Amino acid sequence: MSVELLGAVTPIHMIGESHSLIFSNLLFRANDGNYLCRTRFLPMLAADYADGTTVHADYASALLGDGILDQSLRPAFMNADASAAFLAGMPLLSPPMVLFAGDMDLHQMFAQMAEGFDFLLPDDLQYGFDDTKQIVSYADICAHISQFLTPFFATVEQLRDVGFSRLMIHCLPPRTADSASAARWTKGLVVDAPVRAKLTVAANRLIADFCARVDIDFIDTWPELAANGYLRPEFELDGVHVNRASAVATLDKISTILRDNTARIWNIARYETAIAQAPPHAQTDTAQDARWAALGLADAQIDPGFVEEATVAATTSVWSSTNAQARPDWIGRPAAGCMGMASAEPPASLLASAHAVFRAGDAHALLHAGAPHQLTISSFRPVRYAPAAQGPQPLPSPSGTRRAMLFLSSTERVRFHGIDGAILMPARIERGRCIVYDPHRVVVQLDAGPEELDVLELAAHPRLAGQPFRIVWAGLCDWPADPYCFGVAGMEACPGFENPLFRLRA
Repeated sequence: MSVELLGAVTPIHMIGESHSLIFSNLLFRANDGNYLCRTRFLPMLAADYADGTTVHADYASALLGDGILDQSLRPAFMNADASAAFLAGMPLLSPPMVLFAGDMDLHQMFAQMAEGFDFLLPDDLQYGFDDTKQIVSYADICAHISQFLTPFFATVEQLRDVGFSRLMIHCLPPRTADSASAARWTKGLVVDAPVRAKLTVAANRLIADFCARVDIDFIDTWPELAANGYLRPEFELDGVHVNRASAVATLDKISTILRDNTARIWNIARYETAIAQAPPHAQTDTAQDARWAALGLADAQIDPGFVEEATVAATTSVWSSTNAQARPDWIGRPAAGCMGMASAEPPASLLASAHAVFRAGDAHALLHAGAPHQLTISSFRPVRYAPAAQGPQPLPSPSGTRRAMLFLSSTERVRFHGIDGAILMPARIERGRCIVYDPHRVVVQLDAGPEELDVLELAAHPRLAGQPFRIVWAGLCDWPADPYCFGVAGMEACPGFENPLFRLRA
């Protein structure tokens, strides 16, 4: 008997009403990752999801049964056994969850509208309305939809607030233009296709607005599945559901979201453990430590020889505005990169020189200003900002982390100020200046300028016990989402990693 190992998969939990069922047990590969859809069918009205602040017992039971919540109804990934995570070789991250709700409620509304009602949809270019029917105001339509969606929204916010950072809500699907086929789902009542479609558009607008407000991804497959405002026939299953051929559009969007939208996915509990277990740092520069305590920032000139080496490397580097290292287990920029920002892979010699500079001496003391624990550099990258680039730049940061900028030319384009607005650095920053700062206390503002700006950007996190001080080039990624387990394939480091997957028992 021969066995072929296909690799590990990341489960994606499809949870909710019947539109989740087409994804049952789908195994797919996208963006260099393997995924398996796990469906939990919950035939619940959105209106029944929560009563005040209490999540419906059936919903909590489903999350418990799928291992998303533990026996104490806490996020299981934050409280999982560390040894099990090490042995499995999978980072402990918030499970991807795609939520489906609202269609059962909407079908009740379809039936109510069948008795001679219509409404005018704002910004409607294709459906129109029947003025021979009784016209209901759009405000009343939205108020009714909001009423039944509100308990579902409350549940989603509770999940987000306890730490589930990879939540997505799926749109309600496009409607068939065949009203007779759709009537089987409204107990034989024929509801005109434009009314069904407009109600669905109105509901999706409210769901999309909610997602934007609470920073949750909204999966909209209408561009792929609809034509002229209705479901394309090749995706229709039974008058209300879409078929499995339509799943590709959803899965493509999910895998892209998991790769690109990683700004807040870190495991808070694992970073707290890393801080607690990191070797202590003996503070040696009382002036820098005091400055850090007061301002959340420290700065000094870095070895001129290293600055010159980095400057020369920048002149011969191949710059790219994309992030080829974007991946689901790192906090980083999307694969497409960011407008006005380019990066380059540093030569191995520059990584080695950076390691020599920052592992000891004045630069090491600067990096550790005010730090109670030792740090390691998870991201070291040359960055070039275009003249027009401006605005706050850094991504959100886990606890125990810090950032630094080493300037390869003098500039007046970058301002450092406290969250209270206090200016922390002079208007002109000289070449060779390295500024280490706490991203939770300091805001960095980039202004447009007459010329490009070259800097070295560093991100540091707690150094794990037994691990060397290391400098990693991770593209436009900053930190691993789980500091104890993360992929490093394609990345460079000094000293190097032994395997494409770094893992350490917590």
